[in-house]
Amino acid sequence: MSGREIKFRVWITKCKQMSLPYSIYRTNYNGCDPEDYILMQYTGLKDKNGKEIYEGDLLRCFGQIPCKKERNDHIGKISYFIHGFQIFLWDGKDWCAPKRISYCADQLEVIGNIYENPELL
Repeated sequence: MSGREIKFRVWITKCKQMSLPYSIYRTNYNGCDPEDYILMQYTGLKDKNGKEIYEGDLLRCFGQIPCKKERNDHIGKISYFIHGFQIFLWDGKDWCAPKRISYCADQLEVIGNIYENPELL
């Protein structure tokens, strides 16, 4: 049986560090307590460059919005929503869930994450 690979990475708020997936099993990472950990799950997908996409990642989304002829590129973030991972697009003020837009892996590029790269918004 094949399935999605389940793994996590961790943002450590107090230390302002991102761990590698294997580091989440440590009980004390560089002097930080487990309460300072924010887990981010791997989506099972990779972007157009082969980089793994995790919850909290910021993406450049290349594509065309249905019913419009022009091509629109957006900044999106990956969040777990209801029953799975979804891309929420930044509209300049807030994150919104697009309607009837889907992206293929070759239309996504990881450009950072919400913890280490808030300046990308």
